[in-house]
Amino acid sequence: MSTTKRKTRLVVDFESFYEGVNNVIIKAQFFNKNYEFDNRETLQIALKNKESGDVFNLPFVIKSNNYQVDLSHLSAGEYDFTVSAASEQISSSGSFTILEYNVEQQFLNANVSKLKQLASKTAGTSCFIVNYDNMFNDLIANKKYVTIQKSTKTTQGLIDWRYVLGIIVFCLSLEWFLRKYNGLT
Repeated sequence: MSTTKRKTRLVVDFESFYEGVNNVIIKAQFFNKNYEFDNRETLQIALKNKESGDVFNLPFVIKSNNYQVDLSHLSAGEYDFTVSAASEQISSSGSFTILEYNVEQQFLNANVSKLKQLASKTAGTSCFIVNYDNMFNDLIANKKYVTIQKSTKTTQGLIDWRYVLGIIVFCLSLEWFLRKYNGLT
């Protein structure tokens, strides 16, 4: 059986785009000349930020049957990288982009009509940030929201009757055994 697919000894697994909140993990596998996984090799990754020109050199860590490097600490931007083996002249290159994540851009606008509808059905009011003073004053003046103090009272007897009953039963049993032992009835 023959195959026309060319085998490479260094296989790098990465994505083209990473979200800013996701972990940026690049995986690699290195094979010896017989195409068996070789965990004795030392792999390095050289990263270059395209915008700022910063260069980082980081080692890979072995996890099960592959090498991994965690690049989650990188800032958003475009990066070129080269993965190379230390003892042999084998390398693989690529590029990826880390997208900037902004939580505030996820939800741009509130649905004002639904909020007003909810307020009218629940006998409430709707207000905007410009009149927050009125909302605070209304909440403080409203008697529906008074503070409530709750207390829990537990009482416990001075003498625990289970122990006293146990002592009485023990003493009576001891007296009965002593009388039987001494021949008294």
